[in-house]
Amino acid sequence: MDKQTKQMLAWVGAIVIATRSKQKEDGKKIETPSQENTNNSESQKQPATDTTKASSDIWSGNLKTSDATNKGNLMLITAERTIYIKTSRDYNSLIGKKVRVSYSGSLQSFVLGDITLQED
Repeated sequence: MDKQTKQMLAWVGAIVIATRSKQKEDGKKIETPSQENTNNSESQKQPATDTTKASSDIWSGNLKTSDATNKGNLMLITAERTIYIKTSRDYNSLIGKKVRVSYSGSLQSFVLGDITLQED
């Protein structure tokens, strides 16, 4: 093992230790990086699990006109929850239908991608 590799592994180890200390202080779940990540010179930090994040970038459900316009002008009724969507785009042709909503971000703060008719 050459000097540069040893230095890189020492830095990765220091980052892991610092991250673990910070996670313990924050009370978050600690994720142990795999051996493959510690040997990769271009390794990236793995984000801690965030309970507000949805598991995918697509929600499926029934699109309806909002019952709380202060939260959004549309609402998506899924099996798990009701999601309010505020948009200036016209999705009136999809009201009352089963749709797929693409997004990026978390459940509390997301950017709408598109709303499309779900094909069964």
